This record gives sequence, C-alpha cells and structure tokens, in this order.
Amino acid sequence: MNGRLGRLSAGHTSNGWNECLAALDAVLDGCPAAPPAHRLDATEHYLRRFGLDRGDVRAEPDGWRLAFTRDLVWHRVEQAWTALAGDRGTEVGGSPPPGATTDAAEAGRVTEIDAPNLLEYEWLHGGTPAGRVRWEFVTDPEFGTRVELTQTGPGALSGLRVAALAAWHVRLELYFAALHGEVGRPWPADRFEELAADYAERLG
Repeated sequence: MNGRLGRLSAGHTSNGWNECLAALDAVLDGCPAAPPAHRLDATEHYLRRFGLDRGDVRAEPDGWRLAFTRDLVWHRVEQAWTALAGDRGTEVGGSPPPGATTDAAEAGRVTEIDAPNLLEYEWLHGGTPAGRVRWEFVTDPEFGTRVELTQTGPGALSGLRVAALAAWHVRLELYFAALHGEVGRPWPADRFEELAADYAERLG
C-alpha cells in the first residue's frame, strides 16, 4: 500500500526535487534562490508524464467501475471539500454540486454525504438511475490527502465508458487547478477529445 501511495505522490515530489536543486544551484553560483514559479503547471506535467492522472476500468459482477485516484499535494481535507462543493449546503435527496458532475453522467439525487470526506450520488440514463458516482477524500499521515473518484454502471451501458473516463479526467484537472487557486478555467473541448481518443485506444 505504501508503495502505491508513494508512487501516487511522485508528481509533486519530482517537482519538489526540481525546485530544491534549482535553489541549490543558484546558491552555489552566489545568487539568491528564486521563489518557485508555475508550480501547478510543473506538477501537472509530471502527473501526465508518469500516467498518474489516468483512470482505469474495473469489471464488476453486475457491470463496470471507473476509478481515478489523485494526490492533492498536502491540502487539508476541508480545503479539498470546499474546492469541490463550495459553501452550498448539500443534502441526501438533493442535487450534487456542479463541480462534482459532468455532462457525460447526468446527475441524479445525492444518496450519501459525510462532509468533508464523502459525496455519493446517482447518475441517470434516460431519466433512470444507472449507477453511482462517488467522491471520497482520504487523509494519510505519511502521504497527505488524496481523492478517490469512482463511477459504476451496468454492462448494457459499457459503450459510455470512454466518454465518462475522458470527462472525469478533465473534471479532475479542472478541480486540481481550482484547488491550487486557478478557479474558473473553461471546459477544454480539445482536451476532452484528445483524452477520449486515448481512452478509446486503451479500451480497444
């Protein structure tokens, strides 16, 4: 388990080493160390390079499960929840916050909530519940906070998996940016298409 979590944090760890070595290089040259710049972009670069941003598909007895796990770089779980849900009240039976949804999985009613750790809701197909979307925040004393995002669906709707994977991938990128202060990034249609093509190839 620790090996998996250590790999999950490799994105920000790699960038941290780059920052430390750049500062050491500056000091050895007799120059003041410059403050880190573009930390979000650098971390995202390593997440993509190491494949730490990708979702996967798992077989379930009655269908499938899409799963993403993403390191949140030592943000407190309360910060992570606020970036997802804002300051609006969310209750069982109500609607999930927009930041926790995508057009690829029409949102139904909230089925479980335990702020600031858990949000689960139904997603709909043709107006009928088809599965669950679940956001869970987990804090580890050694590795910090991570988000685990899953969506379940029936085998009859397996054709929706590619679009859902690409949509959740983009949603997590926007969420990660918002958590780091870049709120309001527009939905990147070209990035969605790029990811959809990649996931389609991976799923064969």
